[in-house]
Amino acid sequence: MADEGNAALIYAELLRGEEVAVSDKDRALLSVLEYALDPVSLLESNMNGRKFVQLALPDGLLDPNDDEFTLRTPWRSADHPELRQWLDTHRDRIGRLLTAARKPACYFPLVPEPNRMGLFDVPTGALGQCVCLLRRDANNDIAEGRMGAALVKYQAMISMGRHFEAQPSAEHLSNGIACESCALRHLIVSIVTGVATESDLDHFAIDGAHLVDRWKSVRKGINQVRNAFARGLEDHRLRRFRLYQWYKSLRFGDKGWFEDIHRKSYHRLLCERRAATIVIALRRFKNRTGHWPDGLAEIASSLNPLALIDPQNGGSYVYERTPEAFRLHSTGPNGRDESGRHAWKGPDDWPIWPPPGGRETTKHSDANDV
Repeated sequence: MADEGNAALIYAELLRGEEVAVSDKDRALLSVLEYALDPVSLLESNMNGRKFVQLALPDGLLDPNDDEFTLRTPWRSADHPELRQWLDTHRDRIGRLLTAARKPACYFPLVPEPNRMGLFDVPTGALGQCVCLLRRDANNDIAEGRMGAALVKYQAMISMGRHFEAQPSAEHLSNGIACESCALRHLIVSIVTGVATESDLDHFAIDGAHLVDRWKSVRKGINQVRNAFARGLEDHRLRRFRLYQWYKSLRFGDKGWFEDIHRKSYHRLLCERRAATIVIALRRFKNRTGHWPDGLAEIASSLNPLALIDPQNGGSYVYERTPEAFRLHSTGPNGRDESGRHAWKGPDDWPIWPPPGGRETTKHSDANDV
């Protein structure tokens, strides 16, 4: 791959810095994990724990409630001037992240090379901090009317997520899924409640290739790399943990990296991708007619057929026209319509609109038919 097309080179440049010191509590946990996790999982756990001092919000900059608020919802510079100033100190980093996101591919070598970060050297904890920079900056853009700038940052998060989902590592996959899923939720809110033009919708249309279920290929790539890497690493696990993992691999096919959990996360993300395609088509209909459609049949002819299939169960999404706008949800892995409700060890529907939790994260400006 030509270097100019490889986003990993920019990520490697940005994911270096002074690391946050490991707390005594985390240090004690790591010492326990060393004897419980297989060598590759231990490497990945260490990657996730690495964060940078310069990317952490300074103590006292925000009230803890505002910390979460500015990540999830639009906020104005006048309300949080210190946060705006702090984000401005990272303007170059944000620009470089946008540049990396535009690259067509991302490849980290399995082992470090001169001036290149190896696959298992990527500090995924710091990657999460970089994503938070983009989220906060985009949310500020929305609150202050810079919709185009916000949508560019959400699109960058989607591209970054796909870059890391493409790596043959469970840790990268998990972080990539979290990044893309977060961006899709922000994007859906913007499309439904904002003033999304046809040009905006054209820009964020999801290519049909990204609607295909590639889980078997993803799983195969991760297992191949884990098996190859494990042979060169010292295994500190206690004998009983090794025997237990061996038993699980024979009895349940478990590969030691919570394969089933990652499969569910992958298919939920794919569900959200396909649903985002539906939401874009719903918005096009709204732009054209002045009202939301009464059913998905009214937009089906404009969609890739895959977009209407819920990958979590092979069935259909549930759409309902409401006085306010509409409701759209997946019926989850069990395939039963539970009125869009989702709970731990309970109903497993996955709401698309209104968003999970039932709270819309931007003020309605166009969701009603007005």
